[in-house]
Amino acid sequence: MVESAEGQRCWQFVVELYAKPGVSQACLALQDRLGVDVSFLLTILFYAVRGGADFQADEIARLDHTISGWRNEVIRPLRALRRRLKGGDLLSQPTDEFYRRIKADELSAEQIEIGALVRQLEQRPGNPSTKTGRAVIERVARHFAEASGQAAHLNDDEIQHAISILHS
Repeated sequence: MVESAEGQRCWQFVVELYAKPGVSQACLALQDRLGVDVSFLLTILFYAVRGGADFQADEIARLDHTISGWRNEVIRPLRALRRRLKGGDLLSQPTDEFYRRIKADELSAEQIEIGALVRQLEQRPGNPSTKTGRAVIERVARHFAEASGQAAHLNDDEIQHAISILHS
């Protein structure tokens, strides 16, 4: 799914970061409260942390525009179906296996998204910065919060805590 060496490094960063204590909960808070695309956020964060890349709001919006169709047409429907199956009362062997397949397909779709973003970012001219991490997380969160009409929640304690966890 993630073909290039840079894509593989990015995927490894995403997997390792997501496995750290509190990170998955922080990501889900940003996703559920602000509409943040977690794969997008963590890919951007990889370039900010590992490469010192600084992403301004216009570039975040442009990158999001290139990937939003995939997220809206593939990832979100898979996620909605997976969550519906998880919350359902049909927990039998056939639906449990179906749930696992949908979850694996959702993960594969996220890997494809990350690979597509990496291909775009590999062509990006450098814009190095020494103070990227938190600022980039906040810009990505603001982009998605504004797009989902949730910008008023950016200063909520839960959101600020989630951003702090991702920044640490």
